[in-house]
Amino acid sequence: MIPETEHPETVSQPIHPARLKIFLGSFSTVLLAELGDKTQITTLLMTGSSQQPWVIFGGAALALIATSFLGVFVGQWLSQRLDPRRIEIISGLIFLVVALWLSWDILQGWQA
Repeated sequence: MIPETEHPETVSQPIHPARLKIFLGSFSTVLLAELGDKTQITTLLMTGSSQQPWVIFGGAALALIATSFLGVFVGQWLSQRLDPRRIEIISGLIFLVVALWLSWDILQGWQA
């Protein structure tokens, strides 16, 4: 007779507090960052003009999943090759360049 063993998929394990903290942190950060941004306004306008809310929701959700997938795996790849401090500096410089570029674009619009 074969002894009964517990199957790992049937054993209930609590969620590790560190994983829960990371999950909630990423969820709340992305949720707050995405509220009221150009993507949300675009989906609002597309839904209003197409009258197909579930189709727009599906497309927007898949797009957010795709960009999140890229961000996570490119971030993992970079973190294995670069020092975390260097990644922070590079990210900060990219945000600074984008801010300066947008500011320049706004100034050009005011002068027109």
